[in-house]
Amino acid sequence: QTLHLFLQSGLKAHVSELELYALIITAACHDVGHNGYNNSFHIRSLSHVAILHNDQNVLESHHCALAWTMLTAPGQNILNGLTKSEL
Repeated sequence: QTLHLFLQSGLKAHVSELELYALIITAACHDVGHNGYNNSFHIRSLSHVAILHNDQNVLESHHCALAWTMLTAPGQNILNGLTKSEL
């Protein structure tokens, strides 16, 4: 919703193409793989995700790791053309 408002408001004229690309990817990856439970639930229930991320920023770490895995998977790496400094 926020990205849609940003794109419709004319603010996109103030960011570079790379920044716009990053915003779109970020919006697509935000909360990827979220199962509807919060960090506290995962930690208290000793879920696989909580254990994997050592009870630290469980869902945030999970979203980031899953998004990165998806974005860099062979055959679907949409980040492939970016330089190290752009990443």
